[in-house]
Amino acid sequence: MSRLLIVPFLLLLTSQITASTTDDVHEKLDAWDITSATTQAKQLLWQDPENRHVQLLAARVQHQRGQYKSAMSLIHATQDPLSKSVQDLADRTSGSLRWMAESKEIRTPHFIIRFLGKDEITAFYAGNVLEAALRNIGRELGYQHAESDEPILVEFYPDAFGLADATGLTIREIQTTGTIAICKYHRVMITSPLAASAGYGWADTLAHELTHLIIAKASNNHVPIWLHEGIAKYFETTWRGKPGEALEPYGEKLLRRAVEKNSYVTFAEMHPSMAKLPSQEKAALAFAEVFSVLEFIQARFPHDKVGLLLRHLASSNDLDASLKATLGLSLNGLETAWHGYLKTRHFRDVAGAKPSQIRFTDGATNTTDASPLEDLVDLEAKDAARLGELLQLRGHHHSAMRKYEKAYAKVDARYPTLNHRLAHAYLNVGNEEKARQIIDASLKIHSQDADALLLAGQIEQRAGKTDEAIARFEALRWINPYIPALHEALALLYAKSGKPTSQITREQHFAQLAKTPMPPTQPLRADLKPTPGSAGISFLQIDWQPISIDGQPPQETPLWNQTLTPGKHNVSTTALDGTSTTQEIFVTSHPQIIRLD
Repeated sequence: MSRLLIVPFLLLLTSQITASTTDDVHEKLDAWDITSATTQAKQLLWQDPENRHVQLLAARVQHQRGQYKSAMSLIHATQDPLSKSVQDLADRTSGSLRWMAESKEIRTPHFIIRFLGKDEITAFYAGNVLEAALRNIGRELGYQHAESDEPILVEFYPDAFGLADATGLTIREIQTTGTIAICKYHRVMITSPLAASAGYGWADTLAHELTHLIIAKASNNHVPIWLHEGIAKYFETTWRGKPGEALEPYGEKLLRRAVEKNSYVTFAEMHPSMAKLPSQEKAALAFAEVFSVLEFIQARFPHDKVGLLLRHLASSNDLDASLKATLGLSLNGLETAWHGYLKTRHFRDVAGAKPSQIRFTDGATNTTDASPLEDLVDLEAKDAARLGELLQLRGHHHSAMRKYEKAYAKVDARYPTLNHRLAHAYLNVGNEEKARQIIDASLKIHSQDADALLLAGQIEQRAGKTDEAIARFEALRWINPYIPALHEALALLYAKSGKPTSQITREQHFAQLAKTPMPPTQPLRADLKPTPGSAGISFLQIDWQPISIDGQPPQETPLWNQTLTPGKHNVSTTALDGTSTTQEIFVTSHPQIIRLD
């Protein structure tokens, strides 16, 4: 049974808690030890709820926990609008709240995944990606996320504007470096693949950002950004296979050029964030560099050294000392040895390697959109391809095939759209094996090409190769899960292979959801300050559980300065053991703190 205690502000005891008292909790938040920080913040706020230092601490905890309305109410209660740190916290909290206020959630053993609209599709698949990443990458880095730890929050934002609001990055920084996701404030924030016309490698991106969180928690957040990014880039593929498979041909091309010219992006230039580098090419080179640093460490030293380095940094916060203790090299020594390694490293020479381009939409596009044939630089190849396109449209498939073959002979597999058209031409004349060869060659260069993966699955399905077709279509889900044909094919293939009915039904549901046009998401612009002249009623529980006021949807506590009309109200609370209690409270016209113990 809960005990109700209403305390007027004027009767509270004089504060005995100072800013120095909360420093330890702020340090825990800096290290992303959210579980310990939350426990201490709950105790401090219960002890002295009117203390502005404690209110700000509680607001920061609630921001990291993703309880944005609670955090904003505490920020407003501090009455400190001039403080830059408070304003920064308010901006990030309100930014997330504007986009996530009406989000839905999927929960897994270790994660809360928030999404809007038909991002339900990606959010569902993300659960398996995240749990596998936490398990596999955690094992590689010697970090085990305890079951009692605070759930890890993952949020899918509909576009770059949402990501900017939540993270503090500018739209220009996001566009300049191609930043699509970020790990910050003890959570992962990622742009929906629905925002890109052909999707992007969101699953590997999600694992990459989660690796940052693992690094931060394992090291007490004492890792410099270049090492942070190197570890995350090297291990991001571990959720689905081996580490060290994330270096794309274009990054390798840039890295080889940097070695030849002895011209690198320095570690200092990478600080404070890769997202602040001046161009996408600089960012791509920087990621290739730090990936190769980890590649060098893994090649030269036992594979447990990276985890040992993180644990040493957790206690020492001294990079040079930690490197010497674990690798026997200073930072300068590591850099010299790494440069020597690069001079002997074999670099793949993939003709036509280009940077992955993410082309954004208004959020309503459901289909892929390949690069146009106009991208062809070779004029003879371009003319042949254009004739092939016209012939193909008129149903002259053999003639179209020959024109496409002429263009392909000139430029090889460099242009994905030409590859798609030629593969379709082969299929139209019944040559499935030739179509398969063309698409396989294309995917070696354009591994993130959703159109090629879709066609690859259709080729295998047409050939009656059920398992191979399923593998291709399931790989496509990690790039663009919003193609109706993808889910329709999987539903049929799952039924053919004897998969559970639940899987078949889910894919049928996703196929319909993918077809559903949805308008672009608009952020809310709600003002959370109490209405002037009304009573500011604050609700506090020792365990910060949700409450429901007069039958309204539950809201997380602590909840400060709420607008309630004077008189009787019903407050329902749910304890940690799941038991619910409804109590009647009486609100006056004066500010009150209502403690629910």
